[in-house]
Amino acid sequence: MSQLQSELSRLQSEMLEKHRERKHEEVENIAYRIDRIHTELVTLRSQQRAES
Repeated sequence: MSQLQSELSRLQSEMLEKHRERKHEEVENIAYRIDRIHTELVTLRSQQRAES
């Protein structure tokens, strides 16, 4: 899960940079990847709670 959190943070920083550069198509692609990782993290956290 730590690896996913690191990737999420990296992508968020990259998205901000692309937004500043007005590269809107790339921002949309990064936002999609961030959403996927976030969903995966939420799923993993839910699974961990269920196993506890």
